[in-house]
Amino acid sequence: MKCALSVLLILSLLMAAALAEPVLPEPENAPRNMLLGETAAEYFYDATLYYVGADGVTLSQASRTLLIRRGEVLAETVLAALLNPSGNAGQVSIAPGDTRLLSCELAGGIATVDLSIEARNVQSDQELLMMYAAIAGTLSEIGGVDGVAILINGRQEGLLQLPVGVLTGASENIAAAWAQLTAEADRYFGSSGGSITRTAVAYYPSADGARLVPEAREISFTERKCAEELLSELASRPRSLRAALPTFPEGAEPLGGDPVLTVTSAGERILELNLLGEAVRAAEGSGVLPWQIYGSVALSLCSFLPELDAVRISVDGEPVTQLEHPTMQFTFDGGLMRRRSFSGYVGGVADLCFADADGNLVVRQCAMSPGAALSPRALLEALFSAEVARRLNAAKPVPEALGATDILGVRVEQGVATVNLSARFYSLCQDLDERRERTAVYAIVNTLCTLQGIRGVRFLIEGSAIGTLTEHIYLRSVLLPSPGLAEG
Repeated sequence: MKCALSVLLILSLLMAAALAEPVLPEPENAPRNMLLGETAAEYFYDATLYYVGADGVTLSQASRTLLIRRGEVLAETVLAALLNPSGNAGQVSIAPGDTRLLSCELAGGIATVDLSIEARNVQSDQELLMMYAAIAGTLSEIGGVDGVAILINGRQEGLLQLPVGVLTGASENIAAAWAQLTAEADRYFGSSGGSITRTAVAYYPSADGARLVPEAREISFTERKCAEELLSELASRPRSLRAALPTFPEGAEPLGGDPVLTVTSAGERILELNLLGEAVRAAEGSGVLPWQIYGSVALSLCSFLPELDAVRISVDGEPVTQLEHPTMQFTFDGGLMRRRSFSGYVGGVADLCFADADGNLVVRQCAMSPGAALSPRALLEALFSAEVARRLNAAKPVPEALGATDILGVRVEQGVATVNLSARFYSLCQDLDERRERTAVYAIVNTLCTLQGIRGVRFLIEGSAIGTLTEHIYLRSVLLPSPGLAEG
């Protein structure tokens, strides 16, 4: 009898302990090294590179297998291979031999390539067209790149003094593209002042006041109305950027007179703009910060108008020489606002899965730095941030007490993102009901699978595989996204 009572007492104590604190499941297939930080496995990428063909008037393709090492950016590695064709026998560089890649900014599906000044040392505009077409064709083969904008030493170099804008794909027949360009120049600069159509990059203010986010916009314009048409686009609502605002209220006329192009003694081309104070005040009243207004104008114009070095902006005749950013102050020497003055604040957008008040998944678009918008760990840190959720009018999809420190590591390999979470994550999720458990798991899965190259997610807790988070979702296999669970 005493033995039976002892057994019952021991069982009662064990059950009480189990209810008091969840016990992690037994490890399965635990890796030798704990997954920490963010890593991506080295991999081989089969790149399609475009070069000038033997006839000099068409582009030819060459396949090249490139090793993408940890920490390397795919687009930059591909461009480096294109500018240095030594690995492909018989291929000639599409740019002057000493041309360097200064930067390749990928945001909003647009790759903005900035080449060193040596790229301008081509023999003719036709050779410049070949270089542009080869770069655009090569980068357009990369997933996630919808268009390519090319700068040389930070400014737009036009073709026959015409804006180039965003290029999509490769114009493989250079002779035909050149003939069309010549006809456009004749019409554009002719006595009739005909119009042409281009795709420009319009930079819109992010709703959180922290970034300027790009969107490709098709515009038609005449020689004297190029800047005005682009500014009109900034006074229209972004079409795909839910996280952005129009720079000026919709339909507003921001200019208080015609823009004037001047040339300094140093040979710099400056566009003088006088904005209406009424339009600026209306923009501020709609939630756009002052620095975003002028940054939007400067970035958009300097990225599109040929050979434009800077803009000088006045409001009702008063020059703007300083601006306050939430974290610093802009000072413009001589009032000149250059593209590089604001390029560090260009942002990408990411679709993040948060929760609504009932615990259901909702998708929110968030403006982030271009690198963060493409980083699995950065996206997870945003999901775990109460501040980001509040800013996006949503709720965290995971328990409130969890934060970035509970994301131990993320590794992407062969299309699968392995997410290593803390024991605290597992413990705090034990009280979730079925709906909130599904929300917590699929907020992570759906968010990560928006990134190019990620098709599924595997979960670890402290480096070990687990069966379920609570009891509803099996976690030992790779989970695929379930878009139907989330509302836009």
